[in-house]
Amino acid sequence: MKYALALLPLYLSCAAPKEIKSPIVIIELENNPIVMEDEPIEVQRLLPKEPPAKKAADYIVKTLEGKIKETGKSYAHGEITGVGHNDYILNYAFDPRTTLCEVGSGKQVANGSLYLHFQEGLYVANGTSSQTIIDFETVQPFYVATNFRYYHVEFLGNGIAIDTLNLYPIFPEAQKMYEEMLLYIAEELKHGSLIIRLGTDKISIEHTDQELLGEENLLKSYEIFKEAFPKHHPYPEAKITLLKHCDP
Repeated sequence: MKYALALLPLYLSCAAPKEIKSPIVIIELENNPIVMEDEPIEVQRLLPKEPPAKKAADYIVKTLEGKIKETGKSYAHGEITGVGHNDYILNYAFDPRTTLCEVGSGKQVANGSLYLHFQEGLYVANGTSSQTIIDFETVQPFYVATNFRYYHVEFLGNGIAIDTLNLYPIFPEAQKMYEEMLLYIAEELKHGSLIIRLGTDKISIEHTDQELLGEENLLKSYEIFKEAFPKHHPYPEAKITLLKHCDP
């Protein structure tokens, strides 16, 4: 669109578009120049390449939609454990039944949601531990996140736990982490070892092979996210949910 708008004023200023020729090429052969001129060519707009994260999100949704249709179940859920030496868990789910509405107006804005869940657990020898959970839920286009939920709890080892839960607007490092999660899950679905179990209403996908390319990129993006996170602030409590599941 930017390309089209940039050319519009120039086009309107001309009575008619001029013929555009390709560059003239001069080749020197034994001091005798030979001029080679190509035939006039049409100017074609080059379409931008799809972002890898979009391809990954589309693949995930298409794959899970296919499994849902094949089995007649309502939604699909997958779990990848043991990422990064058993300190991390990565879950995902796709539910085509989900309808999301604007808070207040109740206006329906989307059908189907893709849910990604990243969990880190840190354990210390003296009994203290902590847990961090980052949840993304997106609608079409599924590769673009607008916000995420962040939950952190500290277990002090004496029965006391301190926790926080907030909804944050997306920022570049968070979007990058979300994209790496999409890429990693897509690779797992393509090449990983899967165990599929059918429940009453859902498909459960268990991943048993965590030796795929992409784990390093995912964990690196998480470290970058953690460095950037303290600079950002959550939504006010009045806006803890921008969209909600529509009332039945």
